[in-house]
Amino acid sequence: MTTSTHGREPAVTSPMARRGSSPDTTQAHASPRKLMQHIGADQSMNCLEHREHGSVAPVKHLSRVMVSLLLLLSSSRQNVRAEWRRTTDIGMNTAYTLDEGDLTIGLFSPLSVGVRETFQASIHPLLLILGQPSLSFRQRLTAVDVVTASLTRSGTWSFIKRETSDGRSATEADGETLGYPGTAQLTATTTFRLGSHWLLSAGGGAAVDFLGSDPIRGLAELHVSAHWLPMSRHLVMVQWMGYLPMSSTFELVRPSAQLLYAWAATARLQLAAGVGLGDWQWESDTGARRNLRVFPMLDLWFRF
Repeated sequence: MTTSTHGREPAVTSPMARRGSSPDTTQAHASPRKLMQHIGADQSMNCLEHREHGSVAPVKHLSRVMVSLLLLLSSSRQNVRAEWRRTTDIGMNTAYTLDEGDLTIGLFSPLSVGVRETFQASIHPLLLILGQPSLSFRQRLTAVDVVTASLTRSGTWSFIKRETSDGRSATEADGETLGYPGTAQLTATTTFRLGSHWLLSAGGGAAVDFLGSDPIRGLAELHVSAHWLPMSRHLVMVQWMGYLPMSSTFELVRPSAQLLYAWAATARLQLAAGVGLGDWQWESDTGARRNLRVFPMLDLWFRF
């Protein structure tokens, strides 16, 4: 497969390395609305639990299936490398897209495919099985250069449990309308290449919260991230995002931040660990919720 390298800086290390970006990720045991915000934020997560039944059995079963699939796929793309050859190989929270035909997936991360050189599509298999479908489509608008721009269309929905328009569970509804929450958004991202080791990305766009099929809230999404690539196998990234309601009240809602370190462990495997900050809600079998402001983040990313 021939890959365009127009505008890319010299490789950090081995010229045999291929692009090794990682897809959008998220926390799957948060409340539906906050969970779906994290999906659009390109995050990782450390564990999954079915909120409605309080059981991790479906996740354990799915993990075995995913591992078997990954082992099968790993034998088909012998020339793909997981390390980041250049900063422009980084796809997580940037404007860059996967090479055509390339595929990435994590234990708790979406399946992303490079459909064309400038277009990639993502779906979260694990969340789909758990009843929270999430789709994302990224179109790179410019050539890969010192400044690169892209447009992302994404939509997420939760069919696990109905809630009110402000995210309260059925036990706290007090007669208010209940529905399955969803969010659709269209955002732009611009990535600035700062030398051969740093990236700075920023952007925003429009988002709409839904309750069932009814739009209930217009939002402006904002995000910013920075990446440091000291060597081809080591990556440090920090990201912040939040929403501003399109109303007369200026109030930042659903803010979150992440600090992650990723290591290209083998030719196809990347390990990620870090810490997340935000309003992450846990829900017990009784419907009671509690907030977790700081949480660990762990994931494995595979590239084929």
